[in-house]
Amino acid sequence: MSAMGEQPGPAENSWGTYPTEQRQIKLKEMLDEWEMKGTLDDRRGPFADKALSGADAFWLAMQAFSDPDKARAKEWLDVPSSYMLGDSGLSMLPSEDASPVQQHLKDASLKGVHLKKAILTKAYLKGTSLREANLEEADLRGANLEGASLREANLEGANLRGANLREADLVDANLRRTDLTKADLQGANLFKADFRKANFYKADLQGASLVRAKLAGANLSHAVFGMRTDLGQAELGDKKLGLVSVADTIWNDVILASADWSSLLKGMKLGDDKQEEAPVAARANQQLALALRAQGLNAEASELDYRARRWRLKDLWQKRRFPAFMFSALVFLVSGYGYRPIRSFGAYAVTILVFMGLYLLNSRVVALHLTWDEALVLSMSSFHGRGFFSSTVNLGDTYARLSVVEAFIGLLIEATLIATFTQRIFR
Repeated sequence: MSAMGEQPGPAENSWGTYPTEQRQIKLKEMLDEWEMKGTLDDRRGPFADKALSGADAFWLAMQAFSDPDKARAKEWLDVPSSYMLGDSGLSMLPSEDASPVQQHLKDASLKGVHLKKAILTKAYLKGTSLREANLEEADLRGANLEGASLREANLEGANLRGANLREADLVDANLRRTDLTKADLQGANLFKADFRKANFYKADLQGASLVRAKLAGANLSHAVFGMRTDLGQAELGDKKLGLVSVADTIWNDVILASADWSSLLKGMKLGDDKQEEAPVAARANQQLALALRAQGLNAEASELDYRARRWRLKDLWQKRRFPAFMFSALVFLVSGYGYRPIRSFGAYAVTILVFMGLYLLNSRVVALHLTWDEALVLSMSSFHGRGFFSSTVNLGDTYARLSVVEAFIGLLIEATLIATFTQRIFR
């Protein structure tokens, strides 16, 4: 490669390898020329605005060592945590007692650089251009990427725990399975970025633009949103990965209605539901339901509230609180906690038909014989507590006993019916 402005080819673009001899000569010439001008801390680096590959950075790092030490240096550079990008360039610690050796890469263009699995813990990359860079599975814990350009970069599986990504440009970037725990993403541009299965635990997303971002299966638990956070048309789930996890997410005043929550009505589950932890899942569904209802998304909120109650039912069973479980299970079966009113009519019909059959069966063994329509009338009247008998039926007869049981069951079902429609009308 003869021109410094040209982007290195793929074959010589990887950390841990060397660029071509011609490339090495060109790099050395520019480095020597820069060093001859003196070492002023405030001036730009020798490769400012020049495209450097991972191989270039690796070779330049090696030049910081004397010839006898180069073999050892290569071992250090190949070992995780032995190098980092500092505020003035690539830094290394060749031994525990040595000071960092600086190779000035400040303001260099690292577009398309190959740094797969690179260890860049606490790297200073503020404003750095890393467009289309391959940082797959790189360790960027605590890195300062404020204002950095990472458009179309590949950060799949990267570790960005505690990283500073304020106002960073991540448009169209691939951040699948990326760990963004406690990362600062305030004001970042995340337009169309792919965050599927990413972990945003306690991340700060205030003012970030997540327009059309892919968030299926992402963990948003304890993440912080704000009024200026833009969720416009964000994809919050898909059939394979499900929806985001939202337990204890701090929504603040973010406009939730701008995102697509319709998948909730199609039966898609929150990521919290898949974890099978009843208290967490119940809390996640209830919290999101409250946030959505506050913004007028009542249908989605009602579905989440229903799911939250189902998880509480499971929690009661796991905690062996059987009396509370039995009552809650009855309300669930009869009315779906008020969110499945059709069940109330089903319970009503089943009870009427079951006791109608019992009355017919009983009429075969006693003097009072009933036709099917007479049994139906008796069952319906008994259900509502107004059973009637001929003068030949005593209070101790089976007819009377069945009528009392049906009346009690009818009372319970009617109570749930009233609660169901009251909740549906006034919620």
